[in-house]
Amino acid sequence: MGGHHAEPATLLGLFIGYACVLAAIRPLAEIPQHLLVTHWLSAPTLAITAIRYGVSLIDVLIIGLVINVLAPIYKGRRNLTQAMKPSVYSHTPGWVVGVLYVMPIPDFLAMIAGAPLNAAASAAFAR
Repeated sequence: MGGHHAEPATLLGLFIGYACVLAAIRPLAEIPQHLLVTHWLSAPTLAITAIRYGVSLIDVLIIGLVINVLAPIYKGRRNLTQAMKPSVYSHTPGWVVGVLYVMPIPDFLAMIAGAPLNAAASAAFAR
């Protein structure tokens, strides 16, 4: 049988190949939404979108660093790559649901739509 062998996750792979790509979904979806509503795109709008994207990635890094620092308290070893996995993967539902921002919808509707994805991600981590 020609099974698929998963490559071990690397810190750069998790961050650049996964987090940076998925975190871009909402900012990229907000651009057409803004054009649909206002019919033009301003520099401040683009700046806010870029800042929101950057803050999302900084959030992932900070949470990963905190997990790494706290690992010994929970009888784990410090390993930044392993610590980044729950940080990166737990953000996935929020990033994926960001595609809904292509339409002008209230934030609470996007949160409701992301709830099942978040529950599935939590169940996967519980195993």
